[in-house]
Amino acid sequence: MDLASIGLMPAIIILVTIAVGAIMKGITGLGLPIFAIPALAIFVPVDVAVIVMALPSLVANTWLIIVHREHLPQMRAHRTFLALGFIGALVGTWFLANLDDAVLRILLASWLGIYLIQHFTGFGKSGMFGGKSGLEGPLGFAAGTLQGATGISAPVIAPYYHAHGLTLSAYAFAVACTFALLSAGQISAMATVDLLTPTLIGYSVLATLTTMLFMPIGVRFAKNLSREAFDRGLPVLFVLIEVKLIYDIFT
Repeated sequence: MDLASIGLMPAIIILVTIAVGAIMKGITGLGLPIFAIPALAIFVPVDVAVIVMALPSLVANTWLIIVHREHLPQMRAHRTFLALGFIGALVGTWFLANLDDAVLRILLASWLGIYLIQHFTGFGKSGMFGGKSGLEGPLGFAAGTLQGATGISAPVIAPYYHAHGLTLSAYAFAVACTFALLSAGQISAMATVDLLTPTLIGYSVLATLTTMLFMPIGVRFAKNLSREAFDRGLPVLFVLIEVKLIYDIFT
């Protein structure tokens, strides 16, 4: 199955999903790939979902970097994390090109599950997984590999920067800077292994336009929306997506 054969209604659902993910991205700096890719994977193979969302992720995070550019000097403290992350993105994209879709779907469900465990239990927000134990390099490589293979690296990146006690704008810049770097590595690797077909590039551009149209709405909402209300509602959507992914794996 590919994007050209899914029909009108699933296509509309996909665009709405990307729009919702873009709004989430505008509110928190997180949420676009971890919401959109599992939802897209309901209708298309995981590799197609990851390829389509690579360009929107790069463009959206580059925009957030520009918005919060005053925090650029802080990233010198995370050079090892970023460098190993870029290398990991190259390695992960090789997995994307060579692993069976069922394996990628298991990886996707596993890491979305880890994200949910982190949210509901707080596990991983400090200590070893929080990036304060001298494991910046391995954590960066793990984040990059996940980005390349599944398009989702937030379960590693989000707690890593959270453990450093950054302000909201500094945090948004740090995660955006990291996501943009990993996406750049991911896209360059996709080009070398012939994953970027003209058709998928076209769909990726459409997804990018949708993202950039709706992400500023999230930025505006962030000024008025209760963070507590947002944090309560978002995991419910993630749980529903996780259930569908697990169902697909076993059926």
